[in-house]
Amino acid sequence: MDETKRYGEEGAQSGKKPSLEAFWERPQSGDSSLENPLELILRSRRLIALCVLIAMALFFAYYVVAPTRYEASSQILIVAQKPQILRPDSETAGLDLTRYLVGPVIDSQVEIIGSDRLALEVIEQLGLHEDPDFYEESFSIIGMIRGLLSFYVASDPETDAALVTESGVSIPAEVVERYREGLDVGRKGLTLILQVSFTDENRFRAARIANAISESYLSDQQASRREVSSLLAQQLGERVDELREQLLSRQAFLQDYIAENRLVSVGGLTVAEREIAETISLLVAARAELAQQDAELAQLMVEGDGTEGQTPAGGGGSSESHMASELRYQVHVFETKIALLEGRLTGLTDEFARKSKLAIRRDEIEREVNATRDLYSALLLRLKETLVEGSILYPEARIIDPASIPIHPAGLRKLFILVGFMLGGLFIGISIALFRKLDVYKLDERRGSTGTRTETVG
Repeated sequence: MDETKRYGEEGAQSGKKPSLEAFWERPQSGDSSLENPLELILRSRRLIALCVLIAMALFFAYYVVAPTRYEASSQILIVAQKPQILRPDSETAGLDLTRYLVGPVIDSQVEIIGSDRLALEVIEQLGLHEDPDFYEESFSIIGMIRGLLSFYVASDPETDAALVTESGVSIPAEVVERYREGLDVGRKGLTLILQVSFTDENRFRAARIANAISESYLSDQQASRREVSSLLAQQLGERVDELREQLLSRQAFLQDYIAENRLVSVGGLTVAEREIAETISLLVAARAELAQQDAELAQLMVEGDGTEGQTPAGGGGSSESHMASELRYQVHVFETKIALLEGRLTGLTDEFARKSKLAIRRDEIEREVNATRDLYSALLLRLKETLVEGSILYPEARIIDPASIPIHPAGLRKLFILVGFMLGGLFIGISIALFRKLDVYKLDERRGSTGTRTETVG
């Protein structure tokens, strides 16, 4: 008691309340009035054991009253490799399960399975909103807590409102909430397998709901792909029709432009280019003939100079003179022809130079027409492929293990509840022991302070 009085005197002199450090301070001189937490727990082991036993008794009472729940599970495999239906280099639309996207893709599928839209579809399909045994809450810890909170927390109108399915059926919010409580979706390890589990008091209903969820998920995936394929085909069809009209109008404009400007090409050459080539050929031939005639005339003149002053026998002089005149006439003809061809070539060259700008514009229009034709052909091919792929939809997932009717109840949940009850009883027992010890310590402090004041007054 001297140690207790010493603490009281210090507290009285300082005017402070006893602190927790002083409470946990180990006593000296063998005084066991204050002990550390371990010693306190050992001294209060009966109280703590009593609290744990009471918690276990409450758990067994809950175990007897609470309904038995069964868990049914089905497994869905996400298909990683898609078959190439049309071309080896074509990309088949579907889930991107590359190395860096497999995690987000699987998580997205988990969220889709747990979405409200799929929940409403399953509830409407199985008629769960018309089955009171499904959505009426039986005795449970969660129901007790929710019931207690309902007295203190106002209900949310949006939460209590009914949800409406795509077909217009109204589903109460409590049915959807009960559905969410029983549903558990997760990825099985690091595989591409999704495990869909549902817990219910009726083992047959649990298996039926788990299988319905998996089948609805597959149907939803097929419907989504079919909808995307149909929308893509519609957009491609509209674009193909637009390109067809553009191609026809541009081809007609090109033909009119070529005919109007006489830019018709034959064998890769226009009429003007072909005329220039023919004129050049004729000019070259005429010049060659002229050169030959000049050579023959020159030779004849040389021979005539060698026989000048001689009287040719048989009138040979007149024959040579006639031949020279004939050659001079031919040379004059070819010179005239060459002059005409050169004039024609000059005119054709000027005309070709004038139409060069028109030919450049024609080539530009032809390139536009060819580009439009290539794009039209590519989109038309893609449209045909989309229509084929839409009619042959390869599934992105498949059920590898449908849910079977469970035989044994789901005991893991009750095991967790038992552990929670035991930990709660242990916590309550230790808390009571701590509060009791703290009250005794404060009482001793008051008594010590009172004794000190009495001695001072005396």
